[in-house]
Amino acid sequence: MASNDTGALRRLIYTSRANDHDLVDILRVSRANNGIDGISGLLLAKQGMFAQVLEGPPESVATTFERIRHDNRHSQVEVLSDTAEAERAFGDWAMAGLPGEDDVSVRERLAVLTNGAPATIKMVFQGS
Repeated sequence: MASNDTGALRRLIYTSRANDHDLVDILRVSRANNGIDGISGLLLAKQGMFAQVLEGPPESVATTFERIRHDNRHSQVEVLSDTAEAERAFGDWAMAGLPGEDDVSVRERLAVLTNGAPATIKMVFQGS
């Protein structure tokens, strides 16, 4: 995993296998923790898989991702993208969730975030 500390913001996108999950509970806990840590993003759970965007201060993203890697609800964690960014794509959400919150604005932001992304990332988040 390549970490980037040149930007004010780090965006990490990963997938993992969902061992046992309750998306509503995971979103509730994520929102509480992420609000404190300055993390925003998106969590998608489908077909036994998690896909998540974490964005925020580089050290907060690193700490959050380490916590996720050691969480027994996740296995086969794979980083798809790890970049320094100038601005947030999900800045006003401590953690948006799909499909549990099938909100048009979430899907629109997701389309913007994945526009120009590699096909593997688009497949994960858009199901194409």
